[in-house]
Amino acid sequence: MALRGRAAAVVGAVAAALGCYLVLPLHWPYDLPTSARVAEDGAVVHAAGESLYVAGAVHRIRPAPDSMAVTEGGLYYLADEVLYLWDRDGSTRIADLGADQWLQATADGRYLAFIDREHGPLNLVRQRIAQTVVVDTATGEEVVRDVAGNGARMATDDLADLYSESPPTMLGFGAGSAYAATALGNVYRWDLATGERTDLGEGRIPRTPDNAGGAEVAFDLVAGVPQRNAPIMGGAYSGRLSPDGSRLAYADRAGAPTMFTPGAEPVTFPVEEGTQFLLAGWLSDAEFLGVSLRTPSRPGAEVRDGVAQVTVCAVGTTTCRDAGEPVPVVDGILPVLPLGQPAP
Repeated sequence: MALRGRAAAVVGAVAAALGCYLVLPLHWPYDLPTSARVAEDGAVVHAAGESLYVAGAVHRIRPAPDSMAVTEGGLYYLADEVLYLWDRDGSTRIADLGADQWLQATADGRYLAFIDREHGPLNLVRQRIAQTVVVDTATGEEVVRDVAGNGARMATDDLADLYSESPPTMLGFGAGSAYAATALGNVYRWDLATGERTDLGEGRIPRTPDNAGGAEVAFDLVAGVPQRNAPIMGGAYSGRLSPDGSRLAYADRAGAPTMFTPGAEPVTFPVEEGTQFLLAGWLSDAEFLGVSLRTPSRPGAEVRDGVAQVTVCAVGTTTCRDAGEPVPVVDGILPVLPLGQPAP
């Protein structure tokens, strides 16, 4: 804490020398508590309402998660924009982050990243500036807490309007770095070893192969075969690369789970008629998972109701297995998985 206090004092003095366009807090906003990893690598973890499924066992989690991440330091989750740490003794409230978002973690579970819109410094009109935050969950120490690109120098404009139109977003991890798209449109990279920041400019959407669940990519289907595996925003379809980058998982035009290995034909995993598969990500290089949705809604319509089942598909097979129990979908609320938000 003393080190943090000295860092805040030094940065405050620098801000004053530069014209004091913002007011820094005199204390670190909060500490991130740590616990223990809740499951071994490759275990299926998901939540449905206040039920948490961990490698086949069912626990109570309250309040119910909107997003979660399984890390070396424990299971962190968001509920109504508040960050919590869960263990078998219950949930510990950490802080209100003030933003609906998807928590990002590295595939090895060491680092956790999110946007904090409630504890940043104040600008001249006393609005909180959003911060990019990266935490080493092995120690609970923050690697990054940075307002860069989120309107720190905007003295008159309304930051709430800016964040509504262009919300700061964590993109994930790759090559020993964390990436975020900021409110002013630039993408920044932070070195996890040093915390050093690099401005990548506008429109630079990086690959994030170190994300839990694998890197998200976009592509087009040509004669049923994925083409142009560009970074996300580069095609009509989206999928996830396996952690080693050798395979692509996605839902095909009919909504069935599909895996593609370059040089081979896509492998489609059969599903029941009327079922749509929503991909979450990869558990390992050998398995990917998502949510199989049986819904009375017409194909392509917004999901509002139906029945959802977490589904795991394995490389080298053409069948998938169920994990946990099927749960009803009410008002479009799906099971929550730590590997990514389920999407077609």
